[in-house]
Amino acid sequence: ETFAATYIFKQSGFPDGGMVTGSFVGNDIHGVMPNGQDGPDGKILRCYGRQCLNEYDEVTRYSIQFSGNDDFNRLNKVEAGGQYLEYNLKTNALTLYHGSSDIFVTFPSMYYRADVRESISPKGRIMFFDVVNSEDVYFEVTTNQPLTASQVPLPSALGLFVMGLAGLLYLSRRRTIN
Repeated sequence: ETFAATYIFKQSGFPDGGMVTGSFVGNDIHGVMPNGQDGPDGKILRCYGRQCLNEYDEVTRYSIQFSGNDDFNRLNKVEAGGQYLEYNLKTNALTLYHGSSDIFVTFPSMYYRADVRESISPKGRIMFFDVVNSEDVYFEVTTNQPLTASQVPLPSALGLFVMGLAGLLYLSRRRTIN
């Protein structure tokens, strides 16, 4: 049995210091193997929305944060319509879609796409649309900075925690004896 790992991601390079950061916890459980059987396929997948099979959701926690300027901070208050995440464990490549591509259906709405494939340019795109006091508020920003992802090294953090706990137990036992 394999355990879920924590991953963090970041994409910068948007105008006025805009940045996207986030994390997810996932485990490669499902996938169609060459022999047609279900099993690990080297990818962690999250698919949430109309076109998805929930039984193939390999992500247990997911969070995303927009920061850096007022427009980006506004995006944190928008409910996401759908989410798609695909993380390739071999190439460390993360493809992420967040929000609804039908951005003119509900207000406010937003759509964020980051894709590492060579043929895709720009590497990141954010669209936002809202109606405020009968006026349309719309912006679209892009970046060619790649979306980077990395696994959080939990085994070393766990080792440090255990050593710290052992040290505290030793000190408390030493005080009791004296």
